[in-house]
Amino acid sequence: MTHDHGTGRLWLRPTLLVVINLFGMLAAGAIIVVVGSGRLARESAMFDETAATLQAAEAGYRAVIDGAVDGIYRMTPGGRLTQINHASAKILGYESPVDCQTAAAKASHYVRPER
Repeated sequence: MTHDHGTGRLWLRPTLLVVINLFGMLAAGAIIVVVGSGRLARESAMFDETAATLQAAEAGYRAVIDGAVDGIYRMTPGGRLTQINHASAKILGYESPVDCQTAAAKASHYVRPER
């Protein structure tokens, strides 16, 4: 595709057309964004690199938590157990963190939970 810009031509090679209808605010089939191949490839590579970095960080975090000899857990302000390591599960008498989380989800730990 070319575009005559008065004094010269601008060559475009679109590779992706994103067509959306934002809750009926635009006519159906309106072209919203045209992304060129070079930009799309760079953004895709950046996304892949960021995802790999995040995955490595999460794996490192998980290794530290799961390998700790101290009991470590996380709860929501409402009292729901969201994460527990192996040491905590063993301290509380469970074989695994999954067993502990399952038991915690079924139990009511408070005399008056509405308080």
